[in-house]
Amino acid sequence: MQPIHTTYPQFAPNQILSSSHLNQLYDYLGEQGRLTRTHLIGIGIVCGLEATLNQAGSGITISRGCGVTSAGHLIIWDEDEPLEFFAPYTMPEDIDYTFFDLPDGDGTYPLWELTTDRNDNAAARAVSRDFLTGTNQSEGEGDEKVLLLLFECRAVDNRNCTPNNCDDKGRTVETIVKPLLIRRQDLVEIRRVLATDVPGAATYYSLFDNRADRLALPTLRAARFNVPNTHPLTTRQLFETYRATLSGTYLSRIQTALDQSYTSLAPLFPGYAANPFSARLTGLTFLHDGRLLQGAEALAYQYYFDHLATIVHAYEELREGAEDLFSLCCPDDRIFPRHLVLNHFTTNGLSDEMRHVWVSSPVQNQQAESRQRLVSLFDRLVALVLGTQLPVPAGASPPTVGNLSGIVMNRVRRLRGVGTSNNRLENPAELPLASTNTGNVRRPIRITPSFLGRPLSRKAIPFYYDPQALVNLWNYHLTRKGRAGENLGYHAVQWNATDDFVRRPLIYDLEPRQFLRIEGAVGQAYQTALAEIRQQIRTYRLPIDVVALRTGDLADDMVIEDYRLHFSDLEAQYGTLRAGLFGRLAEVAVRFYDTRMLTGKRSAQPAYPLGQPRAALLRRLPGYQYLKGTVGEFFEANFDRHTSAGPFTTGFDGTYLVHLLIVHRLVFLENHFASLLRDLNFTEAESALTELMSWTRAWARLGAATLNDAQTGGAATNNRIDLEEFSDQLDELITAGELDAFRALYDSYQRRREEVLRRQLFARFQEDHPGLQFKAGTELGGTFVLVYHGGGTPAGQGRTGRFRLVGQVVLGDRGLPGVVITQVNSVSGTLTDQDGRFSLYVDTLPVQLRVQSTPLIIGTIERIVTVSQEDPFLLIDLGEGGTPPNEVPIPGIDNGTVIADFYLPYRCCGRGAPIHIFPPQEPEEPAEPLVATLEQEGCTRMTGGATRLSAAGGFQAPMRLRVSGGTPPYFLQDANGNRQPVPEETLMLRAGLSFTVVDDGGQQVSLTVALLPPLRAQLAGAPTCTDDLQTFSQDFIIEGGRPPYTFRQPDGSSATAEQGEVVTVSGIASGESFTLNVQDAFGEECATTLDFPAHTCVADEPDCGLPCDGIAVRASAPLWAQLPARDTLRYENFRLTVRGLQLTLDDGTTLSLGRQELATLNRNLRTEIDGGGALTNVDYANRMRECMKIIMESTDAAINQPAGLANGEPALRLDSRTEDGPDRLTFQTFACFTFEMVVNVRYTEVDRTTDFNRDRERTLSYSQDGVRESDNAPFPSFERFRIDRCDPNAQPEPECRDLFEVRIQVEGDGMSRSLGTEGGGNRELRFWWDAQMADPGFGEGRKIEVTYSRDGTEVIAAVLAVDPDTGCSATAIARINV
Repeated sequence: MQPIHTTYPQFAPNQILSSSHLNQLYDYLGEQGRLTRTHLIGIGIVCGLEATLNQAGSGITISRGCGVTSAGHLIIWDEDEPLEFFAPYTMPEDIDYTFFDLPDGDGTYPLWELTTDRNDNAAARAVSRDFLTGTNQSEGEGDEKVLLLLFECRAVDNRNCTPNNCDDKGRTVETIVKPLLIRRQDLVEIRRVLATDVPGAATYYSLFDNRADRLALPTLRAARFNVPNTHPLTTRQLFETYRATLSGTYLSRIQTALDQSYTSLAPLFPGYAANPFSARLTGLTFLHDGRLLQGAEALAYQYYFDHLATIVHAYEELREGAEDLFSLCCPDDRIFPRHLVLNHFTTNGLSDEMRHVWVSSPVQNQQAESRQRLVSLFDRLVALVLGTQLPVPAGASPPTVGNLSGIVMNRVRRLRGVGTSNNRLENPAELPLASTNTGNVRRPIRITPSFLGRPLSRKAIPFYYDPQALVNLWNYHLTRKGRAGENLGYHAVQWNATDDFVRRPLIYDLEPRQFLRIEGAVGQAYQTALAEIRQQIRTYRLPIDVVALRTGDLADDMVIEDYRLHFSDLEAQYGTLRAGLFGRLAEVAVRFYDTRMLTGKRSAQPAYPLGQPRAALLRRLPGYQYLKGTVGEFFEANFDRHTSAGPFTTGFDGTYLVHLLIVHRLVFLENHFASLLRDLNFTEAESALTELMSWTRAWARLGAATLNDAQTGGAATNNRIDLEEFSDQLDELITAGELDAFRALYDSYQRRREEVLRRQLFARFQEDHPGLQFKAGTELGGTFVLVYHGGGTPAGQGRTGRFRLVGQVVLGDRGLPGVVITQVNSVSGTLTDQDGRFSLYVDTLPVQLRVQSTPLIIGTIERIVTVSQEDPFLLIDLGEGGTPPNEVPIPGIDNGTVIADFYLPYRCCGRGAPIHIFPPQEPEEPAEPLVATLEQEGCTRMTGGATRLSAAGGFQAPMRLRVSGGTPPYFLQDANGNRQPVPEETLMLRAGLSFTVVDDGGQQVSLTVALLPPLRAQLAGAPTCTDDLQTFSQDFIIEGGRPPYTFRQPDGSSATAEQGEVVTVSGIASGESFTLNVQDAFGEECATTLDFPAHTCVADEPDCGLPCDGIAVRASAPLWAQLPARDTLRYENFRLTVRGLQLTLDDGTTLSLGRQELATLNRNLRTEIDGGGALTNVDYANRMRECMKIIMESTDAAINQPAGLANGEPALRLDSRTEDGPDRLTFQTFACFTFEMVVNVRYTEVDRTTDFNRDRERTLSYSQDGVRESDNAPFPSFERFRIDRCDPNAQPEPECRDLFEVRIQVEGDGMSRSLGTEGGGNRELRFWWDAQMADPGFGEGRKIEVTYSRDGTEVIAAVLAVDPDTGCSATAIARINV
C-alpha cells in the first residue's frame, strides 16, 4: 500500500471552508491510519474468524475475531447466530468494489450473501452441504464455495429538502461487514490474474508457497570420518576412506539441499538472477573418481571433508533461520483491499488452503532483523561454496567467485554502513597446501580458539577460505555492529591490524571457547609440526596433548632397529648393570695393571705409585694410582698410541704380552657398551665380551696345565710370571663377565620397543581409541593426533648388490610353514620352513615382497611388505594386516609428511613411566649462513598512506627482498612472532621499518629499511651571461635517487651527471625561463624538475661608488604610538626614549650611537615634547615629525657621516608618516646593510569627557625586518620598495602587487568585546591592533579580547594586516559604542 493523499489542508482564521478541505483532511488522516496498520502491524486474520458447518450442513457459524485487509480496513465479526440462508449478492454502485469484477468489466463473478433468515427475500434459499461443496448444482452454482467477509461501503444521501431549508447536507458512508460466498474456481482465477498484473500480489502468494518449501527444506548432517570403521592402515587407505565418505551420493545430497534453498528463498534475496550453487558440489567429481589421489593434492582430502562439513553447518543455520521468517514489507493494497477469505468448503470438510492468514510487518518480532540476517546467511553460504582456496588436481577447474564479490560486498557495505576493509592488511596469505618435496612455502601452524556444537557464525574461520570475501559475512551480528574484524581465524592477522585479542587470542581468556582449531600442519614434516605444536602448548599453557602416528605397519620400510626409545625404568636398570659389570672388570683390570714386570727371579724393582690412570675403566676406582715397573706403567706411558684394533707393543717385554692384551681388551671393552640402553648395539657388545671370555678361558686352561710357582723354589717353569696368580686373575675375569642379566634386559627392551612402535602406528592407535574423529583441532582437555605418511618405498635411497633377507612369517605367536615369499615384479622367491622362517636373496634395496599364505593352513592371505635394509631379522605377522597387494604409493608425498589430523575428547597419552622416541634421521649437512638483503627498485616518495608491513607516514619506496642460504622456506616475522612467507613480489616499504627474516632452521637476520634520499635538484650560484648577452648559463646540483643522472640541455643534447657534482645548463635564452627534467637510474617514473627563472642579460654599468650596487630598500613599520582617535583624547606625560641605534655595513663594520650621543638625543626629544604639552590629534603628526628630525640629526652625526658613502649619500634614513594609513616609521637603507633601533615610549591616555585615563608603556625594536615587542616574533615590515640609488631617474619598485581588504568583526556587548578580522583570502596574514581606551590597548593576532572601563561612549579600534611574503598591507577601523 502506497500513500496517495500526501497533502492536507492547514486552516486559517476567517477562512472559508469547502467540502474539499474537510474531505482532503479526512482522506489524509484515514489513509495514514490504514498505512499504519498494514506497514507497521500486518495484514490478514489476526484471530478467530473460524467457520464451522453444523452436522446437517444447513448452518454456518463464524467465530468472533478480527483482521486487517491489505488496504488497512479493520474487519470485526461479533455475531453468534448461524447463517442459514443465502441469496445472490450485488455490489453497491455508489462506492464500487471492483475486486470481483469479471475480466471484461461487465458484471462480477457470482457472489452469494449469507444471512441468518430470509429477510422477506424471495430469492433467498436455505444453506445446504451440496450447495457449499458444489455437488449436484445447477449451472453457475457448481464448484466448492469459499467463505469471505466483505467490508461493504454504501453512501447515503443526506439531502432532505424541507419547505424551509433545502441546504445540501452531504452524504454519509455506512460500513458493514457481510459474509459472502464465491466459487473456488472464480477466486483462483482472480488471484491468478492479480498475481500476473500486480508484482506485490505475486510476492504475497509466493510467500505462502515458499513457506511450505522452506518448512520442507531437508535437514543435513555432516558425515563422520570412517563410519562404519574400515580400519585404514596405509596412507592410501586413509585417503580412500575420505574418498568413500565424499561420495557422489553425499555430494548430490548436499547439492540438492542447496538447490532447494535457492528455489525456496530466491524471492527474498535480490541480486541472484541464477542459482549460484548450480552443479558446484556435484562438479567436484575429483573427490570420488580418484583424480585427487594422483599427486600431492591428496593432502587436501581432509580439508575438503571439513569444507563440506562447513557448508552443511552454514546451510543448517540458514534453514533454521528461514523457517522462522514469515513477514511482508510494504504489502500492496490490491491483494485483498476490502475483504478477508476465511475457509472454503470441500467434501472432506472445511479447508484453510485459501485463508488470509496473518502476515506480520517485518517490524514485528524483529522480522526485519531476521530477514536481513537471512540474506547475510545466504550470501555466506554462496561465498563458502564458491570461495574455497583448496588445491584441485591437474585438469580440474577451481571454484571461482565470479560476480559474487560485487553483489555480496555491496550488500555488506549497506549492512555495516561503512567500508568492508576492517583493518585488513594487504599481504595475501600462502594458502595452497605445501608438501615437503614440492618446494612450496611452509605455512606457520596456528592454534585458534573456537567452539564445538555452536552455530557456524561463532566458530573460527578456516584457513582455506579467502578472508577478504568471507570475513564480513561470517558473523552477521559482528558485521552489523561494525566489528567483523573481531572474528577469529587462521588469517586474523590479515583482517585485523589493531586488536591484540584477535591477533594473539591464546594469551587471553579462552572461556567460553572450548575448542582449539589447529591448522597448518598438513603437508609439513611431522617432526617440525610436532615440535611447533608442542612449543605453542608450552608457551600458552594449553590443556591438550599432541601425538604423532605413522601409517603403514612394522613390516613396511619401518626398521625397528632404527628407532631408539628411552624407557626410564629400563635405562635405570641398564645403568646399574653396566656400572656393576665395569666395576667388577675394573677390579680385575687392576690386578693385571699391577703385574710387576720382572727381568729375573727376585729382580723386581721397588714398586711405588706414579699417578692417576687415564683409562676410564680404572678411574672407576677412587684413589687408585698405577705403580712403577708394572704392565700398567707401560700401558699409561703409551696410552695415546693404543688403538681399538690392538695395543702398542714396541719395546714391550713379550713375556707379559697376554697381560697387556687383556688390559687393552678390558679398557676398550667399555666403548662397546653404550652409556644408554637405547644406543646399545647388543650384538657388538656381546661379540666383544664373548671374544674376551673365549681368550681368557683358553689362557686359563693353558695356565692350569703348566702351573708352577716361580717365587717359592718349586720346579720353576717360568721365573718371571706367577702362574698361580695369573690363573686366579683369569678365573676372576671369567666370573666377572656374565652377560645373562644384560641379555634379559635387552630382550625386554626389544619387546617393549616393538610394542611402543606398534602403538605409534595409526592402525593400532585407532583400535585402542575407536572414538578418533576429525574436527581440524581438539577440545580443551583433548588429544590432537597428527598422522604422517610412513608406508611405501622411500624415494632416492635405492642401492644395488646382493642382499640376504632373513626372517619369519607368523600368525600371532605361531610360525606359518609353506608361505610363498616372492619379490614383486620378479620371479625370485622362497617358501617358509616348518617354523615359518625363510631366507631370500635380492638384488636391490629397498624391495617389495609379496607374502601369500597357503589356503590349506589359514586360508589365502596376501600382503605386500617393503624392506629397506639387509641386517634386521624380519618378523612378518599376517594377522596385523600390511600394505594391500598392488597398492600404488601416492606420488609427491614423502615419508614423514603429515597427511591428516584427528582428535580424541580426552588426554590419552603420557601416563606411566616416561618414554622418549628417537626416530631415524638422515644426517644433515651444515646449513649455509642465512643472507637477506633489501634492494630498492624505485624512487623514494613521501606518503601518508599505509604500507604492506607497517603503519602510515614518512618516506617509502618499492623494495625487493632477496634471501639465500639457510634452510628454506623463508618467513617474515614481526615483533609479536607472527610469520608470513617471504613474498616474491616487490614490497612498498617505509624508511626505518624493522623486521626479521627467519628460515626453517631457526636462523634469523634482522633488517631495517634504509631508502635512497628523494631525487632533487637545486640551483647553485648566480646565472652567467655569454659575451653577446643572448644567452646565459646556470649551475645546479643533483642529489638523492640513484646515480647516474641524465638530463637534456636547452638545445636538446643529452648530458649525464653524478651525485653532488656541480653541473651547468648552457644556452638559456636571455629574458626567458627554462624547466629542466632530471632522471636517475630508475627512469621517467622518478624524474624531477628544476625551474630556472628568467634572467635578462644586460651590459655592465659603471660602478656608481655606492654599496650593494646602489640597491636600497625602503619599508615601514607601525609607529610606537598612533594618533589619538578622538578630539577629546590626549596623551599626557609623553616620553620617547631611544635606547639604541646602530647600522651594520656590508663589510661587518658597525656604526652606532654611543652612550653620550643617546643621552643628548633623548634630552633633545624630552625638550621638544615637553615644550608642546599634551599630544592631541591636532598636533601629534607634526610633533612626531619634529622628533624624527632630532633623531636624524644624531643619526647623521654618528652613522651617516662616518659611513662616508660616495656623494655624501646617507646610509640610513628615518621618517614618520601619518597619511594614507596607520602612523608608521619609514626607514631606508642599502640592501646589504642592516640596522636596529630600540625605543621606549611611555604616556597616559586621558579622555577629557569621561575622565578616562590609562597608563601605556612599550619597548619596540625596529629593523629592516619590521618591529618586535619584547620576545615576540618580528611583526613584518610593509610598503616595501626596491630603489636603485645609482640611477637618480629610477622609480622605486614595489614588492606588493596584489592588494587585499580586511574588516573588523566585533562580538559581545557591555564592557568586554571580542575583536576579530575577516577577509584577506587564503593569505597567512599578521595583525597589529591599536585599541585606544581599552585594556589591553595593543595586541597581535587575528583575534583579541579587550575590556573598556567606561560605558556610554564611542571608541575606535584599528588593525593593520600585513602579508609577510609580499609586504602588502590593509587597515580597518571599527567604531564601537560601549
